Amino acid sequence: MFINKQITPNHFYPKILYCDIGLSLADIGFFEDAIDYFTKALEISSNQKLRASILNNIGTVFSDTIQLDNAIKKFEKAIKNDPDNLMFWINYAKMYQFKLNYIKAKEIFLDAEKHFENIDEKTTALMHAHALIMDLHIMGIINLNIVHDEDALKHFKLAEQLVRNVNNLENLTENTGIIFIELSNGFDCCFHTTFSKIFLKVLQKHFPPNSKIPNNIWRIRGLRELWKGNHMSIGNIFYLISELQKLNNDPIILELKNAIPKNITDEELKILQNFYTLIEKTRNPGSHGEVLDKTIFLDNISKTIKAINEALIVFEKFYTNI
Repeated sequence: MFINKQITPNHFYPKILYCDIGLSLADIGFFEDAIDYFTKALEISSNQKLRASILNNIGTVFSDTIQLDNAIKKFEKAIKNDPDNLMFWINYAKMYQFKLNYIKAKEIFLDAEKHFENIDEKTTALMHAHALIMDLHIMGIINLNIVHDEDALKHFKLAEQLVRNVNNLENLTENTGIIFIELSNGFDCCFHTTFSKIFLKVLQKHFPPNSKIPNNIWRIRGLRELWKGNHMSIGNIFYLISELQKLNNDPIILELKNAIPKNITDEELKILQNFYTLIEKTRNPGSHGEVLDKTIFLDNISKTIKAINEALIVFEKFYTNI
């Protein structure tokens, strides 16, 4: 992480004195004391570039002490005060890399690329290169840090292990099909501990267990299996999301839609559908023990892992207010 030691000139004194003390304390590991002095400097500083440097230094201390969320807030504020400082953008993106949220890190590098587009050609190219590197991570590593369900975690870990074991693409086995099944099962577990959970509450509020339910309710595919066993097939998940996105006046559909956290958008629901669109090409052959063609495997594995990572960010919104 990069700390800014070039906070000058001297006419900012005593702000500079507080910063120098903070830097010295951070260098010898007195992190809380360092933050105290940086905060004192911040309180009496009105110069935007100086404030940005101080905020960056506080963020760096938070990063060094593995307080990543606090670090993110400080680096974000540093950029708002001085968006032309490349160091702040890199520090900000690195926090999401540390959290294995490569999708967000890529967004930051692309934002930086756009910002520097008319300022510095080399910096623009560098930010573009960083964004491309994030793509490689997005398509190759599952962000297990934001998987809350233990069963989902097991499925994703097994999928990653099987991916690493595909050493010879010329001699693929039925294990390659199992990779996509495990990715699908992990997605399934995440959906049923988030969306299905709130949907089931809506259904049970109107129709307690063992009650008689009007046939018109069952015309919505997936609701019957959800109500009977807290489960929906992945195909019916796709169908139900489609129903939720329509201009539908069905009272049950409207209530299900209202039960979804307000921080989840229609575009993010489409992200979940995108996963199904990808997985249906590979999951069914895999479930019947078929050996996937090398081209199909290579064309789909990175796209599917990327789709999983995007879906996990949607599921994460059930646990945060972001």
